[in-house]
Amino acid sequence: MKYLLFISILAICLSTSGQSLSDKEFQNNAKYRVKLLDEFMARFNGEETHEMIANEDSLKEDLNLLYLMNAEMFAANKDSMQQISSEFADSIHANRTKLFFDDGQWFAEVKLNCTYMDKETQVTLYLCPEEIKPFQHRWVIVGARSEMLALAPSQRNHGLDILPNNHEVGFMALPKIHLLGNDKILNYAAADYCTDQLTAFYTMIYTGALKMNSTDEITYHFFEVPGFVFTVKRHVRKGFNSGWLISQIKKIEDSAKFTYYQKYISE
Repeated sequence: MKYLLFISILAICLSTSGQSLSDKEFQNNAKYRVKLLDEFMARFNGEETHEMIANEDSLKEDLNLLYLMNAEMFAANKDSMQQISSEFADSIHANRTKLFFDDGQWFAEVKLNCTYMDKETQVTLYLCPEEIKPFQHRWVIVGARSEMLALAPSQRNHGLDILPNNHEVGFMALPKIHLLGNDKILNYAAADYCTDQLTAFYTMIYTGALKMNSTDEITYHFFEVPGFVFTVKRHVRKGFNSGWLISQIKKIEDSAKFTYYQKYISE
């Protein structure tokens, strides 16, 4: 029964999302759109219901969750996505899973348009909620990623080593390092030294070398559902299936989630 429900609802979502609608129809469909992430959470938690669902509908919980899924996920791999989505929904209902801002089991991935040394570039930041004091939270930056922030040279050039007898001349080689190019500095680091892109980001902002101009794409990663991680992105289009929607669902053991998170924000 649930598979038939998925097939019929997704067929409606896919057909309406591609249609060209009049301005009036577009405005009428705005009530179906998930306009804010808070609205997404409220629908996920069952506090709000999609406009097309009747209050007495026996499949209300399944339908409400289904309308939060990006229908385009099912276009290429319909059978496998129907299976994983059904298991995903079963886990949510069985565990009474709810989403809250302050539960600490989610993070934001934000792509930024930036300027570095007068050149346009893009930086990805990772942000998590942090408790300031009871009932007060803020977003904090916990990771950064960009080719520009990856300071390590492609290979170490041992021709740039500081010679072992340089201490006898007061390390006169040090002030000359910059003459070979600032990008060569990591050739002088210890063999086991690893660069930290987040530290590089903070340093470049602090010195004024990097400026953030505008946000581009935002993705939210959620870990609350037992056995799964899922992402939410904003899809701007006409139709019933638009706004902040579940865009990816991945099965993962709960014991592996922290490692997955650490690896994701540091690579």
